[in-house]
Formats: sequence, structure tokens, C-alpha cells
Amino acid sequence: MSKHEVEPFAVKPVVAAVMENCSVDRIYKLLRAGELEGFKDGRNTKITMASIKARRARLIATKPFPRAADSKDATV
Repeated sequence: MSKHEVEPFAVKPVVAAVMENCSVDRIYKLLRAGELEGFKDGRNTKITMASIKARRARLIATKPFPRAADSKDATV
């Protein structure tokens, strides 16, 4: 991000779906489950960037990708 770009406070579900590499339906399911936070802006639904980042942090904390050194079968 360049020094003049500002991160949006919230994005549309279709943008959140692209960011999270999932379907828009999955975004709405995450909203209903409380995994993401959103709000209505007129007729539009918006997903907060803070909730997207918080979900990513929770996923990383609870399901880290296994490293080769952590594996019993790892050969280096």
C-alpha cells in the first residue's frame, strides 16, 4: 500500500469473498455465525476490515500450517 492509499473501513461481501478466496454465500454464513462483523449501509451490506483481519488471526492461531520441522516424517 502506497503512502497515499487508505485502507477501507468496510467492504462489500463480494470483495470480502475475493479477499478470503471463498463464495459470497460463505461470507454471509460467516456473518450469521458471528465470525465476521458487518452492517447495513442503506441497502448495501458491508463487512468490516477489522473483522476480516481478526478472523484471519484466529485461523492462524488455531490452525497453523504444519512446518517440516514439526513433522515426524520430515527429512531435512
